[in-house]
Amino acid sequence: MRPARRCALVVLGVLAAVAVVGGGPARGAPTADALAAQRAKVLAKDADDLRRLAKWGDDNGLDRTADADWEEVLRLDPEDAVARKRLRYLRQGKAWVRDAASWALVRAAPDARPAARADYAARRRAEVDLPSAARHRDLAVALRAAGHAAEADAECRLALARDPDDVWCRLALGEVPDPVEGWVPADVRRRRIASTRVDAEVRRLRAMGVEPVRDDAPGPRSAAVGKPLAVWRLRDWVLETDLDDDAAAAALATADLGARWFRSRFGIPATEPLLPGEGRFVVLAAHEDYVKVVEAEPNLVPAVRTFAKSVSAVPLPRGKRKDTVVLMERPEAVFAVDGCLHYAIHVLFRERFGVEAEEAWLYEGLAAYVTLRVLGTQASWCIALEETRAGVAERAPHAETWGEQAVELAWSRRDEPLKRLLFGSLNELDGPMLVKAWSVLRFLLEDHPDEGIAFLEARRDGGGSEAALRRATGLGVDEVDAAWRLATVAHEGE
Repeated sequence: MRPARRCALVVLGVLAAVAVVGGGPARGAPTADALAAQRAKVLAKDADDLRRLAKWGDDNGLDRTADADWEEVLRLDPEDAVARKRLRYLRQGKAWVRDAASWALVRAAPDARPAARADYAARRRAEVDLPSAARHRDLAVALRAAGHAAEADAECRLALARDPDDVWCRLALGEVPDPVEGWVPADVRRRRIASTRVDAEVRRLRAMGVEPVRDDAPGPRSAAVGKPLAVWRLRDWVLETDLDDDAAAAALATADLGARWFRSRFGIPATEPLLPGEGRFVVLAAHEDYVKVVEAEPNLVPAVRTFAKSVSAVPLPRGKRKDTVVLMERPEAVFAVDGCLHYAIHVLFRERFGVEAEEAWLYEGLAAYVTLRVLGTQASWCIALEETRAGVAERAPHAETWGEQAVELAWSRRDEPLKRLLFGSLNELDGPMLVKAWSVLRFLLEDHPDEGIAFLEARRDGGGSEAALRRATGLGVDEVDAAWRLATVAHEGE
């Protein structure tokens, strides 16, 4: 792993920790009292500048335009008697309330000299916005020197609200220039570049696709079903099915696309086999035919046979054979395409990196990540999100909105901690947990690809996800979780 790339995630982990607990003060940093006094002076000067501007508006026929600035003056200085009087507040006991009737009459009258608004706007930028931005920037510098990173960032955002061109505050918040949108957070820019590259690679692989070939002879499970099953072949994969030719070809071509993406993503040479044998999908349209095939499979213990009949897809125990066989009930072409890709990803990550179903977040999260990347949607699940038929897979969370769901989880903190996620079983994994698993893996594999691949390699070499994350990133699980949260909020659902 290149140390420079690893540092990116370590730095993000440190930033996440700072955002939560704040950094330590620098030597000679301002005291808390000095910072409070400086902040009070900044707010008082903001109020003075706004008060002067609003008064100019009143004197030059821009009463309605000035209303908002008088409101801001009163927010900054609640004891300002001039602003209270101007905004029609009256004293009732110990409280100040607005005279709603007279204020409604005032608000009904428009600016007397609307042509002066351009002058008002120019004065506001020169006499209020730019000086205020500079003051808040100076306060941010002092806060950061004192180790108050979160408060410093808040002051930077206030400065940018006054002056969006403040480069120091942009850089202090970790933003970078984007040729289209101007300044954006660094991780968002990095995410967009990575996402564009991944999408471009998928398009390239699609353009290089090869058509499956159908065998002349029927499949070996034809006798069990009582009708001929077609056999299709394409590189690492074989499909035995009663679906029509178009559906069968599309399903096998998509599994092959996933395998070619896998080979490209992890730099596996074309001469190196992906699987020890062949990957065989047996896809039946009707439930009764699926059950017949399950019943006819040799060497299945009764418990496995019963379980297989209760679900819509099951990988068969491999035993001593090299081949991998997955039985599926998929009545429609779209579900067959999705199902073959889904289980192809399971098989590939198991053979290359030792990812088994017992490590549920990784097993199912990787399938979700690749399927969404290759297909743009997902309709197959190995967890308790669906019933026992592919036709009701839409009961699962809407995959196209997972970016927004991940941001909502990160903002609200209603997500399961990553440490809890790492040890959940397939039966415990639910929709929000799967969304977070997908989002964490995307964060690792796209935002920090060197660490992501190192994590998978560490998993293959032995040990669980917790130890592998530590080896690959230099961070503990809680630190990776904090770094994911910080980055996810910055991405805002991308």
